[in-house]
Amino acid sequence: MAPRSKSTPVRRGSAAVAWAVLCLAWLAASDGRVLPEPRPTDAPATEFSAQRALAVLERLIPEGEPHPVGSPAHARVLERLLAELRAIGLEAEVQDALVAGRNGVVTRVRNVVARIPGRASGPAIALAAHHDSVAAGPGASDDGAGVAALVECARALMSGQPLEHPLVLLVTDGEEVDLSGACAFVREHPLAREVRAVVNLEARGTGGLAYLFQTGPGAGPALQRFAQLAPRPATTSTAAFVYALLPNDTDLSVFLDAGWTGLNFAFIDGFQRYHTRLDDVVNLDGRSLQHMGDGALAGVRALDGIDLVQPHAERGERVWHDLLGRWVIGWSSGWSAPLAFGALVLLGLATVRRRARLRGEPRGGPLAQPENLVRAAGAALLGLAAAGLAVWGATAIQVLIHGVPDPWAAYPGRWDAACVLLAAAAAFGAARVPAVRGADPRSAFLAIWIGVALVGCSLALFEPSICPLFVVPAVVAAAAAWTGLPSQTSVVFHAAVLAPVVIAALIWFPFLRGVELALGFRAAFVPGLMAGFVAGTAVPLLARAAHTPVRIAAILAGLAWIWLGFTPAYTKSSPGWCNVAHVQSDGDARWCVQSFGTSSPLQGVELDERASSPLPWAPFPRAGFQGGAPRHAEPPPTAEVVDVASTGADRRVRVRLASPRGATTFLLGFPVDRVEVHAIRSGALQVVGELPSRSPLVFVGIDAAGVEIELTIRGGPAFPFELADVRSGLPQLTPDVRAQRPENRVPRSSGDVSVWATKFAFARD
Repeated sequence: MAPRSKSTPVRRGSAAVAWAVLCLAWLAASDGRVLPEPRPTDAPATEFSAQRALAVLERLIPEGEPHPVGSPAHARVLERLLAELRAIGLEAEVQDALVAGRNGVVTRVRNVVARIPGRASGPAIALAAHHDSVAAGPGASDDGAGVAALVECARALMSGQPLEHPLVLLVTDGEEVDLSGACAFVREHPLAREVRAVVNLEARGTGGLAYLFQTGPGAGPALQRFAQLAPRPATTSTAAFVYALLPNDTDLSVFLDAGWTGLNFAFIDGFQRYHTRLDDVVNLDGRSLQHMGDGALAGVRALDGIDLVQPHAERGERVWHDLLGRWVIGWSSGWSAPLAFGALVLLGLATVRRRARLRGEPRGGPLAQPENLVRAAGAALLGLAAAGLAVWGATAIQVLIHGVPDPWAAYPGRWDAACVLLAAAAAFGAARVPAVRGADPRSAFLAIWIGVALVGCSLALFEPSICPLFVVPAVVAAAAAWTGLPSQTSVVFHAAVLAPVVIAALIWFPFLRGVELALGFRAAFVPGLMAGFVAGTAVPLLARAAHTPVRIAAILAGLAWIWLGFTPAYTKSSPGWCNVAHVQSDGDARWCVQSFGTSSPLQGVELDERASSPLPWAPFPRAGFQGGAPRHAEPPPTAEVVDVASTGADRRVRVRLASPRGATTFLLGFPVDRVEVHAIRSGALQVVGELPSRSPLVFVGIDAAGVEIELTIRGGPAFPFELADVRSGLPQLTPDVRAQRPENRVPRSSGDVSVWATKFAFARD
């Protein structure tokens, strides 16, 4: 029997070392997500106090009721907001406008605008949030937290030395309806011509870090100042790339289109309560509000320190990533490619240098054997593929078990641990496959990081915002490679291998969590690949490791995923959504239930799944589970002809739409090739600028005066117009379907609605 190698204990301990380092990196990354404690009401006047901001929020929405555009609660919140601004010494104005938003929805909005003078005249900075909520929830986080933070930031700024630039406080309306308030401000308000930069405050959840997730053009210098001023900066240029994949949008999109630059902040934890009745003051994390306020103050002061007159293109762009929520590493975009290619060149030179030193060994040494580099590269790729496929497959099975596309919603922390555990076990297990098992650790190290550097080079050329995820660890790996990579039995070797692994983990683990919150595990392969990437970088320590640690990891991962199979997808505090619409037309009435899942969550209500919407011409309610419903006695919407004038075969018509039952949303459908819209009015207000030419026309926030439309009907066969009004809530009917909704499902966004659809036609002269 051959004597046991002295290096065997080190090799057998490599898996344990790798697991320990990854776990420590995960804990360190989690510590970087720790939120600051809310400052008390007696905090220094020039600082942001979450307790003071929470008091403002409680006064704005004391009843905790939804306040969508046009509702009585909306008007009450508006008056309370004006009172809060007066209390800190500001007289604000209300911009009342009828505006067509980015997608043509016509909305009656009431923006609140105030101005704080700066030490000098010239371009202004805006601090923005929105005061409307969705119909399904009180909007304490989205965006009551932003409004309260804006008021508290304004008070803090007025308590200290004035800013260099004027500050415009902009509380928009109708953000939840096509970004309408922001559109009205940039198109019509005189102060919009002064503003060159904005800090926008948003939320897509009820807690978590307030990420700086989007910046405008030329914000590089402001970003550098923000990193110095913010107590706990949480930001990455990669977030903007992920944000672009989402269906969500914010007012900043309108401001960027207007030529401004800016900084966009939002927290996204607690997304299960987003746009539901659980988005209330009780569920709002005061620590998140503190973090948002600190970031907003730092953002305003950072923008105040740059030259806003200078064109965006001349101020420069940056790529960046925070490290443990305490520091921000970054560089000018122009340095991305040189850094990436520099890391690649250094790794290549280290490989050549290592091969030259080993020429005296038998067969030229392990690094001199091309098959070792190929085998090492294969080990890394196999580990990455195994991790991605394992997490994707396990998640797909969970979706089938639970019957919903997001079975992780109630317990995301458990899913985080299970995904990382499974991805790491799969990547480590792939290193034990006989085809790649014999890979030399030093060859594996160089092969893996040369591959990472190549990815970084590609991203630096085509998508620089993502390249820090790859370039930073690759640069550290290049530096480690120049230690000479001594024998794998030495402490120096382990330190050299682990240094870039730790950096990768510290950068990637928080980002993995953010991707999960933003995209969900409907994109399960993405976090799987991320966890596999981090685990795969530790493959050099496992090239000759024992099977036992990998087997233990696989068993633990399997148990974790079996446990998740018995974990409920939704709970009362982390519910799924279920919206019910009562759609009544001239012919019949139907229930329309929209929900996540493979079956209707309503119990005791006979429904069937249909492919078409009950109103094919309308954008909502969308197709879902439908069934017959009793009719109610509420009156239908009306179309009153105010004036008709004929010009040959065409007719010029003015018609007023109104809702006797008090609905504030209208839909008007018609053939777009036969109708041309000339004017839209509501009371004394008229839409200015480009009029929507879509069908149906959608009107939101319309009061009892209704909405008046002037249009031309071109000659040809007569046709009916389709008209519907939409009112929040369901009519009083028996049975009450709301009682059939389980407690772990709640209305979301537009919530439960009552739709009355009818038709009308214009009589010929």
